[in-house]
Amino acid sequence: MPITRALLIRHGETDWNRDARIQGQLDIPLNEAGRAQARRLTERLRDEGIEAAYSSDLVRVYETAEIALAGSGLPIHRTTDVREVSFGVWEGKRWVDVEREFPQEVLHYRQNYGHSAPPGGESLTALRRRSVAAFQRIVGDHRGQTVVLFSHGGPCRAILAEVLGLDVTMSRRFGMSNASVHVVEVDEGEARITLLNDTGYLNGTGAPLSVFEARRGDESDESIGS
Repeated sequence: MPITRALLIRHGETDWNRDARIQGQLDIPLNEAGRAQARRLTERLRDEGIEAAYSSDLVRVYETAEIALAGSGLPIHRTTDVREVSFGVWEGKRWVDVEREFPQEVLHYRQNYGHSAPPGGESLTALRRRSVAAFQRIVGDHRGQTVVLFSHGGPCRAILAEVLGLDVTMSRRFGMSNASVHVVEVDEGEARITLLNDTGYLNGTGAPLSVFEARRGDESDESIGS
């Protein structure tokens, strides 16, 4: 049976990424650096032979997909199943503010990481369930093809963790830069990761696309939902 290739792509940068605000399911647009990253993606994806495209319905992801696939003629199928995890009443806040305003809730969240949810939000276990189901459905519908899925850090990490058989609490250990490309290949039902957190194409020979510098916290619990 032919190999199925799935490219997972995190959305480009937003102002809230720069400000380290929890975006969750709030509909925050790309900033100019994010749009520039998406334009670089056009070249990165040009020779991948993509035959189908899917995207989260949130604007920062769908705009990344539209720019990256401009001129390809591919329809982009939007789905809510690969939205970012919901952080409920914590969305729009910085983590330092959340820790100050909700100390007991944050303590419970961290002590039961992966299984508890913020007030009005969603657990990482629930995120994993829906995003992995969507990934399996998409791969099943496009056997032997190359498909691209534009999403967020949380769903991409959950899918990668599923491929490796890791607990959802380990998913934060995957590098997940803005506009990063990850490749999963499925051969006779067995999935393997063949590329992880590719952002080399963003550098090229030109100037940096953003003044935003990744902080150590970008790979911590607090990076989920960004």
